[in-house]
Amino acid sequence: MTELLTDRLQLRIFRLDDFEAHAEITADPEVMRYIHAGPLSRVEAWWQIARYVGHWQLRGYGMWAVAERSTKRLIGHLGFLDPEGGLGFELGWALARHAWGRGYALEGTRAAVHHAFTVLERDHIACVIRP
Repeated sequence: MTELLTDRLQLRIFRLDDFEAHAEITADPEVMRYIHAGPLSRVEAWWQIARYVGHWQLRGYGMWAVAERSTKRLIGHLGFLDPEGGLGFELGWALARHAWGRGYALEGTRAAVHHAFTVLERDHIACVIRP
Protein backbone atom coordinates (compact mmCIF):
# COMPACT_ATOMS: atom_id res chain seq x y z
CA MET A 1 0.00 0.00 0.00
CA THR A 2 1.36 3.32 -1.10
CA GLU A 3 2.37 6.20 1.13
CA LEU A 4 2.82 9.65 -0.36
CA LEU A 5 4.88 12.48 1.08
CA THR A 6 4.60 16.14 0.15
CA ASP A 7 6.49 19.06 1.64
CA ARG A 8 4.09 19.25 4.58
CA LEU A 9 1.87 16.15 4.44
CA GLN A 10 2.07 12.42 4.90
CA LEU A 11 -0.65 10.45 3.09
CA ARG A 12 -0.76 6.97 4.61
CA ILE A 13 -3.09 4.09 5.40
CA PHE A 14 -5.41 4.61 8.36
CA ARG A 15 -4.38 3.05 11.67
CA LEU A 16 -6.47 2.18 14.71
CA ASP A 17 -5.01 5.11 16.64
CA ASP A 18 -6.43 7.49 13.99
CA PHE A 19 -9.99 6.72 15.01
CA GLU A 20 -10.53 9.41 17.68
CA ALA A 21 -9.25 12.21 15.47
CA HIS A 22 -11.17 10.87 12.46
CA ALA A 23 -14.40 10.64 14.49
CA GLU A 24 -13.92 14.23 15.68
CA ILE A 25 -13.24 15.54 12.17
CA THR A 26 -16.22 13.77 10.57
CA ALA A 27 -18.53 14.81 13.43
CA ASP A 28 -18.13 18.44 12.35
CA PRO A 29 -21.16 19.46 10.24
CA GLU A 30 -19.13 22.04 8.31
CA VAL A 31 -16.49 19.48 7.36
CA MET A 32 -19.17 17.09 6.11
CA ARG A 33 -21.40 19.74 4.52
CA TYR A 34 -20.65 18.85 0.88
CA ILE A 35 -19.80 15.19 1.49
CA HIS A 36 -22.61 13.62 3.50
CA ALA A 37 -26.12 14.46 4.65
CA GLY A 38 -24.88 15.62 8.04
CA PRO A 39 -22.04 14.77 10.40
CA LEU A 40 -21.04 11.17 11.05
CA SER A 41 -21.77 9.42 14.32
CA ARG A 42 -18.88 7.56 16.00
CA VAL A 43 -20.27 4.30 14.63
CA GLU A 44 -20.44 5.73 11.09
CA ALA A 45 -16.90 7.11 11.45
CA TRP A 46 -15.70 3.64 12.48
CA TRP A 47 -17.34 1.99 9.48
CA GLN A 48 -15.92 4.69 7.21
CA ILE A 49 -12.36 3.91 8.30
CA ALA A 50 -13.05 0.19 7.85
CA ARG A 51 -14.36 0.92 4.35
CA TYR A 52 -11.26 2.93 3.51
CA VAL A 53 -8.88 0.22 4.73
CA GLY A 54 -10.89 -2.47 2.94
CA HIS A 55 -10.89 -0.48 -0.29
CA TRP A 56 -7.08 -0.60 -0.30
CA GLN A 57 -7.22 -4.38 0.06
CA LEU A 58 -9.77 -4.86 -2.71
CA ARG A 59 -8.69 -2.22 -5.26
CA GLY A 60 -5.05 -1.51 -4.44
CA TYR A 61 -5.77 2.18 -3.84
CA GLY A 62 -8.05 4.16 -1.60
CA MET A 63 -8.36 6.96 0.91
CA TRP A 64 -5.25 7.98 2.76
CA ALA A 65 -5.15 9.33 6.27
CA VAL A 66 -3.66 12.83 5.96
CA ALA A 67 -1.20 13.83 8.67
CA GLU A 68 0.93 16.92 9.06
CA ARG A 69 4.54 15.82 8.71
CA SER A 70 5.78 18.30 11.30
CA THR A 71 3.36 17.23 14.06
CA LYS A 72 2.21 13.75 12.90
CA ARG A 73 -1.32 15.01 13.73
CA LEU A 74 -4.18 13.53 11.67
CA ILE A 75 -5.93 16.36 9.84
CA GLY A 76 -8.26 14.47 7.50
CA HIS A 77 -8.50 12.02 4.64
CA LEU A 78 -7.86 12.25 0.93
CA GLY A 79 -7.72 9.79 -1.93
CA PHE A 80 -9.67 7.62 -4.30
CA LEU A 81 -12.70 5.39 -4.11
CA ASP A 82 -14.34 3.26 -6.75
CA PRO A 83 -17.01 1.23 -4.93
CA GLU A 84 -19.41 -1.09 -6.68
CA GLY A 85 -22.44 0.97 -7.66
CA GLY A 86 -20.46 4.19 -7.30
CA LEU A 87 -19.68 6.88 -9.83
CA GLY A 88 -16.35 5.49 -10.98
CA PHE A 89 -12.79 6.38 -9.97
CA GLU A 90 -13.41 9.36 -7.71
CA LEU A 91 -11.11 11.73 -5.83
CA GLY A 92 -12.37 12.99 -2.50
CA TRP A 93 -11.08 14.67 0.64
CA ALA A 94 -12.10 16.16 3.96
CA LEU A 95 -9.91 18.18 6.27
CA ALA A 96 -10.43 19.31 9.84
CA ARG A 97 -11.50 22.93 10.09
CA HIS A 98 -8.29 23.87 11.89
CA ALA A 99 -6.42 22.76 8.73
CA TRP A 100 -8.47 24.91 6.33
CA GLY A 101 -6.91 27.85 4.55
CA ARG A 102 -3.36 26.46 4.54
CA GLY A 103 -3.29 24.95 1.06
CA TYR A 104 -3.26 21.38 2.38
CA ALA A 105 -6.12 20.20 0.13
CA LEU A 106 -4.35 21.48 -2.98
CA GLU A 107 -1.00 20.05 -1.89
CA GLY A 108 -2.49 16.65 -1.12
CA THR A 109 -4.71 16.42 -4.19
CA ARG A 110 -1.82 17.38 -6.48
CA ALA A 111 0.20 14.47 -5.10
CA ALA A 112 -2.77 12.11 -5.37
CA VAL A 113 -3.64 13.13 -8.95
CA HIS A 114 -0.01 12.72 -10.00
CA HIS A 115 -0.05 9.24 -8.43
CA ALA A 116 -3.29 8.35 -10.22
CA PHE A 117 -2.03 9.35 -13.67
CA THR A 118 1.53 8.01 -13.35
CA VAL A 119 1.43 5.00 -11.02
CA LEU A 120 -2.18 3.85 -11.34
CA GLU A 121 -2.20 4.78 -15.06
CA ARG A 122 -5.66 6.32 -14.91
CA ASP A 123 -6.88 8.47 -17.78
CA HIS A 124 -9.64 10.28 -15.89
CA ILE A 125 -10.74 11.15 -12.37
CA ALA A 126 -14.22 12.10 -11.17
CA CYS A 127 -14.87 14.47 -8.29
CA VAL A 128 -18.44 14.64 -6.99
CA ILE A 129 -19.66 17.27 -4.53
CA ARG A 130 -22.95 16.99 -2.65
CA PRO A 131 -25.28 19.86 -3.71
